[in-house]
Amino acid sequence: MEHLRKSSEINIRGTHYLYDLSGDSENLSISFEEKETAKLWKADFTSSYIETLTQKSKSFKKFPIFLKMLISALEGTSESVVIDLLTYQELEMFRSSRNPGASSSSQSLNPKLLSKRYLILTFSGEFERVHYPLPLSLEETPDLETMKKTIARLRNELEQAKKAQGVDFNPVLVLKENEELKQLVKKYEHNQTLAAVPRKGAVEIDTLIRESKILEQENERLQLEGTKEVKKLRKENDELQQELDRVKKEMDVIIKQLEKEAGGKADIDEINGKVLLLSQQLEKAQRQETKMKKDLESTQEELDKLKQNEKKLKQRVTQLEEELSAALKNRGAVRNSSPAARVNTRTTVNNPVVRSPNTRSPRISTRLGTPPGSRENSRGSSRPGSDRIGVRYSPSQKNRTSPNRNNSPSSTASRKNAYANNSPVSRLRTPPSKPSPIRKNSPQQSPGNRKKDNSLENKKPAVMSEVDAKFKKLQDLLKATRS
Repeated sequence: MEHLRKSSEINIRGTHYLYDLSGDSENLSISFEEKETAKLWKADFTSSYIETLTQKSKSFKKFPIFLKMLISALEGTSESVVIDLLTYQELEMFRSSRNPGASSSSQSLNPKLLSKRYLILTFSGEFERVHYPLPLSLEETPDLETMKKTIARLRNELEQAKKAQGVDFNPVLVLKENEELKQLVKKYEHNQTLAAVPRKGAVEIDTLIRESKILEQENERLQLEGTKEVKKLRKENDELQQELDRVKKEMDVIIKQLEKEAGGKADIDEINGKVLLLSQQLEKAQRQETKMKKDLESTQEELDKLKQNEKKLKQRVTQLEEELSAALKNRGAVRNSSPAARVNTRTTVNNPVVRSPNTRSPRISTRLGTPPGSRENSRGSSRPGSDRIGVRYSPSQKNRTSPNRNNSPSSTASRKNAYANNSPVSRLRTPPSKPSPIRKNSPQQSPGNRKKDNSLENKKPAVMSEVDAKFKKLQDLLKATRS
């Protein structure tokens, strides 16, 4: 839809208005100027606002159709659409007449609301009558373009009035005609005086009297018409003079505004520069804020990871404390017991099942001995010879062997490895201490007792060194965790 523009004069309920309408496919601008007072009401509307207004009025119209209806109403080319211009009070009275039960608005005392005008476009169809109200705001200080249009219109009207005055009326001719009438009246008055002289006949005297009366009546009529015409011309002259004075005042106001705008141009440039600087600072602050948010997110992720590591370390410390407590208990028990009891306690507590890697076989199993009748095998019966400590039993062999009597290097290494793998302190993976050298046989001891004492003496330093190493590492770990 191309740009549309209409402007003309319209009479609404006895008041003359000058309207100006312009629009395209998206916007509508309309203004009404009262011709006598030069007051201007103006408003701009979008296509979406117009379509929403028609939808609320329960008779939806698209924007191009509504624009055609409005132009037809302004030009008076269609009887189905008419327009009216109402004040706020008149609009409230119109609403009250349609809805008697509706309460009056509480904003009726608002001066800005009272100064508005409402352009009512009424569409009368075959089965409906719809009103579309368009609010127009009063322009207290019209813009420069509107004032220029008003001045041009007033000048045009003034020129037309001057031309009409020159064609229909000439004050010089009127005054000359008035003087001629006065001379004629004086002449007839003189003739009337002479009629009193008896030299003339009665017929002539009567004729002169009638003519004198006719001339007097004509003179009075001409004087009356001249007086009315002069008053009318004087009134028009005064109105034109007032219009000219008003135009001069408006021109002075426009000149002052133009001078003010020219003087404030430098201030506008300075304000624009400040606005540009503030916009740049705002963009910089937004970028810094975005960067800080990213840094904060990464810091939060690192903090979460540190919290998880701290939790794991605390769990590890708790576990190590428990293991240390158990190791200290075992250490105290080992110190307070005899060598034979230490071996039995260490065997039953820390290594309930001792299997040598070199002697694993699906047909050979190794079990610790238990007191008679206290433990049964998987088939529900006690194996023969299981009441002795360290007795090995094989289903394929009927002979029983005891590790106490067989001190071969392979069996001794198997027991040490099994104990080291199942001890509570084995998780620290401390290197085992070197076994002490085997002492020579003493004549005071039997070979069996000497072998037993040598194995106990070799195991005791290893266990004690492992516990000490574990305790030292636990202290270092606690210091590192606290720091």
